[in-house]
Amino acid sequence: MANDQVAKMDDEGGADSAANAEAPTLVVEDEAASDGAGNEDASTLVAFAGGEPTPGGGGGGGGGEVYDRDKAVAYARKFWNRPCNDGFIMVDSSKFFERVPAGAKFVHDAMPSGTADREHALLPDGTTIGWSLLDDCTHFISCCIGQPPGEEAGGLKIRLMWGEGPANPYGISRVRSLVDYLLARADERKFAKVERATIIGDEKTDQDLPDGMAAGDLIAYWNGSDYTHLAIYLGDNNIASHTYSRSDSADCTWDHVWDLGRGKFKWTFIHMK
Repeated sequence: MANDQVAKMDDEGGADSAANAEAPTLVVEDEAASDGAGNEDASTLVAFAGGEPTPGGGGGGGGGEVYDRDKAVAYARKFWNRPCNDGFIMVDSSKFFERVPAGAKFVHDAMPSGTADREHALLPDGTTIGWSLLDDCTHFISCCIGQPPGEEAGGLKIRLMWGEGPANPYGISRVRSLVDYLLARADERKFAKVERATIIGDEKTDQDLPDGMAAGDLIAYWNGSDYTHLAIYLGDNNIASHTYSRSDSADCTWDHVWDLGRGKFKWTFIHMK
């Protein structure tokens, strides 16, 4: 399908020094601050939910955790058009993230033909967070596949880029960082090298959906120089994502087929173990 409504870049770099005032229990220093594409990740306080994983621990995730595809997909369908259950939205500003109250939701903004659609976050008091600030796609995927506190999801142990909750958002919020983490590209001096996923098909190659893709796998979108968007595959050619929000729900009447930006993006298909 030709789709001109390509994904918005998700590229939260940096760390909020105030947000990390309370040091997490398991803290290491992330010296692998550059992703190799010129995008600096200045985050220095990181931890693992449930303890740092170790190699050879058994289970589908390779580090003692077992990836539950059904729960990952169920989480994606539950939260596809509202903030994740940690109560945060990642934003493209010096604040990096916003805590939002229960009842906040994402509202799709259809645009005239030839202009990519947008969305905004609507808070219960009527205030909004505009499209230019929203940057939540990778945070959403971290919650889908990980262990967001208080909600069942995929069950993988995800590095806590911003530190422990509840004062900080859960998981990793940059596409490149999460892809590298899942594929065990993390700096071995700092993290156990645990491969939680593999690439199927040719990485960064424009192609059809490869054999072996299953609900709960991920698709990373490559713009020629870096990953700019991440989505979870729901099956039947459909995806769920944030920024903007997509799902196979009947309420999602806009594009939710996996091949966003065909002819503009190339794709990396990530098969979860």
